[in-house]
Amino acid sequence: MGVVYRAFDETLEREVALKVLVLETNLDREIRRRFVVEAKAAAKLQHPNIVTVYELGEERGIPFIAMEFLSGMDVDMLLRSEEPPLLEESLEIMAQVCQGLAYAHSRRIVHRDIKPSNVRVLEDGTAKILDFGIAKLGELTLTQSGMVLGTVHYMSPEQVRGLPLDGRSDVFSAGVILYEMCTKKRPFTGRTATEIFDGILHAAAPSLPQDLLKRAPRLRSVLERSLAKNAADRYPSASVLARDLTSLHDDVLGARGSYETMEAVKLVDRAEKLVKEGRWEDAIVDLSSQLTQHTDCLAVRRALRAVKHAQTRRQDHAEEGFPELLSAFGAALQTQRATAILTKPEPRMRIGGRSMLLLGALLLIFAITAAVLLHSDASRKPTRGAAVKPPVTTTQSASAISRDGVPVSDEAPASFVALRIESNPPGANVFLNGIAVKGLTPLSIEVERDQAHRIELRLSGHVPHETTIAMTEPITEELRFDLHSIGPLTAVVVTSSYPLDIHWNGRVMARRETSPRIEIPRGRHALKIEASEYFLRWDVVVDVAEAPLSIAAPVLGRLSARASPDNCAIYIDGVFADNPPMHGRPVASGTHVVEFRWPDGFRTRKTVDVTADGVAYVFGRREENP
Repeated sequence: MGVVYRAFDETLEREVALKVLVLETNLDREIRRRFVVEAKAAAKLQHPNIVTVYELGEERGIPFIAMEFLSGMDVDMLLRSEEPPLLEESLEIMAQVCQGLAYAHSRRIVHRDIKPSNVRVLEDGTAKILDFGIAKLGELTLTQSGMVLGTVHYMSPEQVRGLPLDGRSDVFSAGVILYEMCTKKRPFTGRTATEIFDGILHAAAPSLPQDLLKRAPRLRSVLERSLAKNAADRYPSASVLARDLTSLHDDVLGARGSYETMEAVKLVDRAEKLVKEGRWEDAIVDLSSQLTQHTDCLAVRRALRAVKHAQTRRQDHAEEGFPELLSAFGAALQTQRATAILTKPEPRMRIGGRSMLLLGALLLIFAITAAVLLHSDASRKPTRGAAVKPPVTTTQSASAISRDGVPVSDEAPASFVALRIESNPPGANVFLNGIAVKGLTPLSIEVERDQAHRIELRLSGHVPHETTIAMTEPITEELRFDLHSIGPLTAVVVTSSYPLDIHWNGRVMARRETSPRIEIPRGRHALKIEASEYFLRWDVVVDVAEAPLSIAAPVLGRLSARASPDNCAIYIDGVFADNPPMHGRPVASGTHVVEFRWPDGFRTRKTVDVTADGVAYVFGRREENP
C-alpha cells in the first residue's frame, strides 16, 4: 500500500515515520481513499498501544501520513529472530494488543487486518498496533459487495465469507497470532488461499504441545474461545480477552519466577556502552553467553534482540541510495542522488505546510529585490512629481502571507485578527486548518476574518479536540479548550537536585526541570531520564498505580582525572568532558566509562564507580593498553 520513511519534523523537532503511497498505487482511487481512511481512523485513537498519527497531507499529488517513529521490531520479525519470544512475553504482548483493540472498538473502529507485521514491539516490551489501512470506520464500508480484504492466514471466518464485521473479528485474528507466538506455527495452513480459507472455516486449530499445556493449562481454553468459528461463541470483547491473558501471564510468571537480577541489569548496561563504542560483536558475545546460561532472562533476551536488529539496520543503511524514493516520486527526481534528497530535501518536500514557509521566503526575496531595483532606478533617473513609496515588507501569519498587512493574493484584501488559544491542561499542539502551528498552548495565532477556520488541539494522553470557528461574526479573541484525559492518569515525580529530561513513549515529557512532575496512564511504563550535563542516561521501568509515584534520580558525586602525558581529551561515557587535569567534575553517581584520547589515536579506557556525594579518582597512562 505504501512506503514508510524515517523523517524529521522540523516544526516540532521530532522524528516521525512518514508513509506515502507508492507510484504504482497512486492512480488507484480505491487505495487512495483507503489510505485517507487509515489516517482518519488512527487519528481518532490516542492509546499507549496504538501508533499515534500526527498529520495527513499531500505533496506533489501524493498523500502522506506522518506518524510517531517507533523503534523495536514487528512480531513477524520477532518470531523469525534467533531469540523468539518466551511464553510469558507472548502473553504480555498480546494482552497489550487486545487492550489497544478494545479502545479502538469502543470508538466503533474495527482494524480488520491484525497480523504479526502490524504489531510493533518496542525495546521495553511495549506493543503498538499499526496500519488501520482497511479499518471499518463507523458505518463506512470500504469494500464492494463480496470483496475481501485482509491477510489470509489471520482472517476471521466471517471475514472470509464477506459478512459484516465487528470487534470479535479482531479477537479471532489476535487468537491466531497468540497461537503462532506460543507454538511458532500458524494454526491454519495450506498450499493455496482456498485451502487456508477452508481451514479457517471448518478445521480446529492443532493441539498445543504437552510441555506448553503443562506450563499454562488455561491457555487451551483461552485459544479455543478466541478461535471459535461462530462469533457468538467467541470472547464478547477484546477487553475480556486482555483480562484473561493478563491473568494467565501472571500465573506463568509466578510459577517459574524470573532471572532479572542486578547481574543481568549490569550486563545490559555494559552491552549498551559497548554499542556506543562501536563494539557490536563484543556486546553480542557477552549477551549471548549470558543467555545460554539463563535462557529465561527476559532483559538479556530483549537486549540481544535489540543489538542484533540495530546492527543489521546499520549495515543495511550503509548501502548507498534510496531507490524507494524514486519509485514513490517518479522520474522528476531521477537526476538527483537519493542521499541528497534526504539530506537536502526539495523545497516542497516538507511536513506541516512547509511549502507556505518557502513561498513566503520567495515572496520576501522578490519584494526586497524589487524594492532595491526600484530605489536604485529612481536614484539614477529621478522623475518629476513621482511619489516616494516606502519599502515593501512581507509578513506571515498562521494562515496567510501578507505584504504591508495586505494579503498576497488576487482576491480582495482581508483583515486579520489575533486569537489566543489556551488549553487545560496546557502544552498541546495546535493545528490550524490541518497545518501545524509552531509552539504549544498557550499561544497566539493570526487568522483571516470572514472565513471559517478549523482548530485542532492534540495532547498526549488526551482526546484530540477539534472545533470550527466562523470569523464572519464578532467572537472572543481568547479561546479556551478543556482536553479530556484518555484514561486515569497518575503523577510521577522524579526528585532531583539538578535539571532532568524525561522521555516517555517517544515523547519529551519534561525538559531541563528540577524534580520534574509528569502525568502518565496507569500501568507499567519505561521512562528514559537524562541529564547530559552530568552524564546521566537512566532507563527505569515504573509501575504506575492510582497513588502518585515518586522516584529519586541518582545523587551527584564528583570525578577527578589526571593523565600522563596530559595532551589528551577526557571522555565520560563517550561524551567529551574536559582536558586533564580534571578536578571534581559533577557526575551522576553510578558506573561510568572514562576514556583518554591522545592526538595520535591511542586510547585508554577506565571504568570507575562514582558514589553519591563522594569523589572518585581515575588516572590514564599513555603506555597502558586500551
